[in-house]
Amino acid sequence: MHSSIGGARVINAACHTSDGQSSASASSVGRSALPSPIAVSVERDAKQVRTVRDISGAWLRTVCGMQESRVHDTLVVLTEFLSNAVRHGAGPSIHYRSYCPRAGWVQLEVCDGSPSLVPEPVQADVLDESGRGLALVDALVTDLNGLWEFSEDGTTARCSLPLADGHARVGL
Repeated sequence: MHSSIGGARVINAACHTSDGQSSASASSVGRSALPSPIAVSVERDAKQVRTVRDISGAWLRTVCGMQESRVHDTLVVLTEFLSNAVRHGAGPSIHYRSYCPRAGWVQLEVCDGSPSLVPEPVQADVLDESGRGLALVDALVTDLNGLWEFSEDGTTARCSLPLADGHARVGL
């Protein structure tokens, strides 16, 4: 299914199980389906960050059932990834994708399509106006008991987070 929200092209696939069955097949054999994945492409424009964040927040709350106490921090992480893609990317668009790789977990990915050196968190000086984003991402993802990374070519930022408190950390 394709639709458009606030200038974003939204692609939402059908519910599926970890073995690829449709949700109808899964319910007939007693297995629960993973939440439907979502993919959004937007123009590389700072105004689109809020659009993607709003779509993701709704998806995390309603489709995935993420604990509300975790949604805010997850959206701050996503906002940092999106803002970095707008600021440092060179392509005309940004691509966002979220899915549940396994029960109880969500993975968020932001791709700007611009190969670069893999960014690292830095310690910004008190008077610096920017440069704290990845340090903030690192702190929030650690607090949420998740993991985050960039792709080897620097085009994609991703994080994997549990939907609820109490999950042990697993790899991306």
